[in-house]
Amino acid sequence: MTLLCIDDDPEDIELFMDAVRMIDNTYKCVVASNGYEGLKKLATMIPDYIFLDINMPIMDGKETLRKIRKDQRLHSVPICIFSTSVSKRDAELCRILGADRCIVKPSSFQKLISDLKEVIEGK
Repeated sequence: MTLLCIDDDPEDIELFMDAVRMIDNTYKCVVASNGYEGLKKLATMIPDYIFLDINMPIMDGKETLRKIRKDQRLHSVPICIFSTSVSKRDAELCRILGADRCIVKPSSFQKLISDLKEVIEGK
């Protein structure tokens, strides 16, 4: 299974990758530091899941989400908005734009593992 994490915070990316390894160390994590870089990676791959931060430089998560959902190759790839703060308004807009889920980055590592496991494994 391949997961694409598009996030500009190196510490959040490191925690994300550590949590994914705890869930299943055979999962492959591909990382992009902004939406533009994420789209470049998506031009050559189709991941099983995309985890997308909202607030990023160069191209934010909402614009990235719009562009991903315009690509027919990626239409069936689940996208989870994964951000430090997801207001009800942002969550609603992201769902309208094509996000499958919106979760707030948790404050504990165990909660991160639990949240990611729920998204990836549907548990």
